[in-house]
Amino acid sequence: MRYLVLFSLVIGLFSSSCKPLSKVQAAEDCVKKTIKIEFGEQTELNFNSEKTFCLCLLRKYNPAKMLVAIDFGIYDINACKLIYKDQIRDGEISWKTDYEILVKKKSEVYSLDTDVQKKNRYLITVPDLIKTTYLE
Repeated sequence: MRYLVLFSLVIGLFSSSCKPLSKVQAAEDCVKKTIKIEFGEQTELNFNSEKTFCLCLLRKYNPAKMLVAIDFGIYDINACKLIYKDQIRDGEISWKTDYEILVKKKSEVYSLDTDVQKKNRYLITVPDLIKTTYLE
C-alpha cells in the first residue's frame, strides 16, 4: 500500500510539472511544420502582433546573378494553412500594420523616375490578399 501511495505521488509530481502548450506555441509549431515542407529549414518567421498571421521569408543568394531571391508566404494561424506564396528578385518584405505587408522589389533597371520606383512597391492586405500600389 505504501508503494502505491508513493507511486501516485511521483506520478502526480511529474504530471503537474508538464505544462500544456499555449495557443501561441501550438500555432508556432503548426507553422514551423508546414513551412519546413514549403520553404525549408532556414525560413524566417515574422508574426503580426496579434499572432493571427505569419510572414514567412526565405532568402536565397545566387552568386552567378549577384542577387537574392526571396521566397515568401503568408500563413493563416487560425486556419493552420499557407494562404499566399510568391517570390521576388531582391528587395524587402515586412509587416507595415497588423494586416498589411509591404513588399519593396529592387528595380531591375535603375531609374531616377519616381513613377518607375513606385511600381516596385505594393501592399498585400491580409486576409483578403488584395495587392495595391504603395505610394509613400
